[in-house]
Amino acid sequence: MSVELYIAIALSELVSLFLIFRLWRSAEPLWLKTILTIVLLIPFIGPLMYFFATDNTATQRLNLRNDNLPYGEYTRRWITMRPLWKQFYKEKKEAIEKSKDKLKDDSEK
Repeated sequence: MSVELYIAIALSELVSLFLIFRLWRSAEPLWLKTILTIVLLIPFIGPLMYFFATDNTATQRLNLRNDNLPYGEYTRRWITMRPLWKQFYKEKKEAIEKSKDKLKDDSEK
């Protein structure tokens, strides 16, 4: 075997050791930790399979969580503000059209 392959295997196992350390500090059940540790010890493929088998997504902030409500806080806030924004954009559009008409009238004179 070549030296490059040994280096690649060593790097893969270092990544695996880091992931094993993180895994054993997590709140996963013991049976899952054991299975994933065995999987992680497989060079190259182990770390890839680990990422497919685990869910390391961070929890959502409190204002984005859906705590038994039909929508999250952000969506609820957007839905309540939407009519105000529509009215604002409509007034802005009308003001722009009036200013265009006024400029058009002034340029014709």
